[in-house]
Amino acid sequence: MYVPELGSGTQDASDSSSVLSGLNEFREHLGGRLTIPLLTSIAQPVEVHTMDHDILRRAIAVLEDIQAQTSPQMSG
Repeated sequence: MYVPELGSGTQDASDSSSVLSGLNEFREHLGGRLTIPLLTSIAQPVEVHTMDHDILRRAIAVLEDIQAQTSPQMSG
């Protein structure tokens, strides 16, 4: 099963289907400053204003690996 929310495998900010591009569009929509709430624990959010692109790429790769391991293999 393909997860379109992860976009392309390249995760290049110039690729309109990538998560990084989406974050940049969201920042522009907010008026220039990115604000993302992240949880430090249950019901304990903290707002961040920058996202480390290398960490995001690694997290997406982990999710893609999990998806590949749990998805039924399609036969051709």
